[in-house]
Amino acid sequence: MAGSKSAKAGEGLKAIEIIFCGNSLYLYSLASSLQTAKELRVRLIEQTLQEAGAELKMLNPDVVIFEATEGQASFDVFAASAAPPLLVAVRATSDALDVRCGERRFTATVDELPLLITSLL
Repeated sequence: MAGSKSAKAGEGLKAIEIIFCGNSLYLYSLASSLQTAKELRVRLIEQTLQEAGAELKMLNPDVVIFEATEGQASFDVFAASAAPPLLVAVRATSDALDVRCGERRFTATVDELPLLITSLL
């Protein structure tokens, strides 16, 4: 099954790279909850999504998770061609997620985050 994204990281495929942008306690707790999964590799960047643009381009993660600003998810920070496969804006006040996966946009809950990441990538 070489090249299959459904295979586990321990079977020769690289781990799913996740970067959290921001420094809120809420993001830290979400990152901590994902770090236990073997197939996920979690990093924290204390910069906002807007400030971390150059670093994100260099690291080229599979997933970028950030705290949404008031009133918008900030997906427009990335040009369509430069965006990671999965962008997740967290709304800490409601435990809601605004998700962009390619051209698709939808909402989910924080409880769905681990399954969302592994099933979409």
